[in-house]
Amino acid sequence: MGDPNGTFFWNGYYHLFYQYNPDESFDNPKRMHWGHSRSKDLVYWEDLPIALAPESGSPDYNGCFSGGSFEMNGLPALVYYGRDGGICIATSDENLISWEKIPENPVISKDIPKLPVPHWHPWDPSSIWQEGEHWYMLTGGRWDDGRDTAFLFRSENLYQWEYMHPFYEPGYESDCSVPDFFKIDDKYVLNFSSHERGTQYYVGSYSNSIFIREHHGQLTFPTQDMNPEKTSTDILNIESGNLLANNTLLDGKQRRIFFGWVCEGTNESTQRQVGWSGVMTIPRVITLAKDYALNSEPVPEIEKLRGTHYHQSGVTICGETELILPDAIHGNCMEVIIKFERNVAKEFGLSILGSPNHTEKTDIYYEKNSGNLVLDTNNSSLNTSVVGKGIQKAPVRLDESGGLTIRIFVDHSIVEVFANGQTIVKRVYPFNQDATRVTIFSRESSTSISSINCWEMKSIWPELEN
Repeated sequence: MGDPNGTFFWNGYYHLFYQYNPDESFDNPKRMHWGHSRSKDLVYWEDLPIALAPESGSPDYNGCFSGGSFEMNGLPALVYYGRDGGICIATSDENLISWEKIPENPVISKDIPKLPVPHWHPWDPSSIWQEGEHWYMLTGGRWDDGRDTAFLFRSENLYQWEYMHPFYEPGYESDCSVPDFFKIDDKYVLNFSSHERGTQYYVGSYSNSIFIREHHGQLTFPTQDMNPEKTSTDILNIESGNLLANNTLLDGKQRRIFFGWVCEGTNESTQRQVGWSGVMTIPRVITLAKDYALNSEPVPEIEKLRGTHYHQSGVTICGETELILPDAIHGNCMEVIIKFERNVAKEFGLSILGSPNHTEKTDIYYEKNSGNLVLDTNNSSLNTSVVGKGIQKAPVRLDESGGLTIRIFVDHSIVEVFANGQTIVKRVYPFNQDATRVTIFSRESSTSISSINCWEMKSIWPELEN
């Protein structure tokens, strides 16, 4: 599975569409379909039939690539890029099971004459909205000098579209793919994916069909690879184990829900041999902080998966010492929440998925001097097929009292870290079956901890529990 597409809340269900190759466990552009699943609670999911498939003689004959969703004449609709053909629309009934491609496709041809954007081609039409009598569509884009922007189109009937202009002044990234445009509070947010640095966002204002960038933030933090000859360009690929793309929806509770796609962190031959690849993150609720950064928290519904609980409070760890948590809460499918108080060391955090002989572990810690949250996977696995090891660093804000709450979800090969609204995600693959230990550490001086809570996490597939 690849990019989340067309996320939709409809009649009480959360619908997740995604890039999907039904033939093999690796990317094949010519065989790109849209997979489909739905959920009532964002925890337990139901697989549904394929929504979109390439068809011979159709504008999408070479693959149904990324896009978005919208409501068309009171019914759900999908907009997507038919590779080498143009932008297409498909509609459904109330059940969102069967999809019909409209006969007017492509509604925007890939060969628009005299389009005043030399390097534009119609990819990733991820946002459609209506203002007054007009519909507006955002497509992915790149400025002539290689910087990111998106391109805006307008229509009166959804079938004929006219190009308007670049949606915003070129930014800081290589390109703007899967542009997801929405409003939070009194600000507008543009979530997108850069092919070089993964998921990014701008926060700003919007008027007269122009988006004005005011804040730039990251949701992917490229790994500082162990191989100094590598660059971010060749690290962020479908073997990197990073968060690469995202899409959001507004649900019935008026929450902005984020879905992210994380690729495998193993080489291509291993992915093909295993027979599956790609996972989605835990759905997140995103909000806007005072400094206009996006805050991310796991949806509270995920707590229904909590099992056996361990709690400890009022702990102080002296400098250069470790606290190994009891064997009862070790595991590779768990949730950990640790609240560090104001009195903290130069570096403090924890190791997860650790082996007793210390040959494997994944470190998560806070650097006081830099203000960064660090995820270190250099020693996460002895498996030689694992690639993309290294260190990720993300800026994190301490709370008003100077404290830090680190919340971690471990699900076998994926680690998701939440810390005061910041997130880091990475794929890890411990080789040893006994690499399940959780250890808290403090470096150079003491660290005070107000509480430690750990839960074993149940499977979302009850039939596999036994």
